[in-house]
Amino acid sequence: LRNLISNAIKFSKKSDTISIFCIQKDDLAEVHVKDSGIGMSADKKEQLFKFENVQSTYGTNNEKGIGLGLSLCKDFIDRNGGTLYLTSEEGKGSDFYFTLPLA
Repeated sequence: LRNLISNAIKFSKKSDTISIFCIQKDDLAEVHVKDSGIGMSADKKEQLFKFENVQSTYGTNNEKGIGLGLSLCKDFIDRNGGTLYLTSEEGKGSDFYFTLPLA
């Protein structure tokens, strides 16, 4: 969750909005980190969670990371019986959300 929030901040401008919320769907918790930031292209989304394609991307204020955060998030969520999802549109923001079993 911390990495998803950090990324939302990293890829948003000061005037953008970031929302964090959780909803229950049957026996799952669905946690969202949604922003109105820069978003990403379909090509970028496709490559995002692949360890072999890990690369750092500069944020809106030239913040630099090492590019491993999302891959690690996905691995941790998978190991805990959940799934990580992404919806994003270039120039309109992103919604990273994951499910975890409530039991």
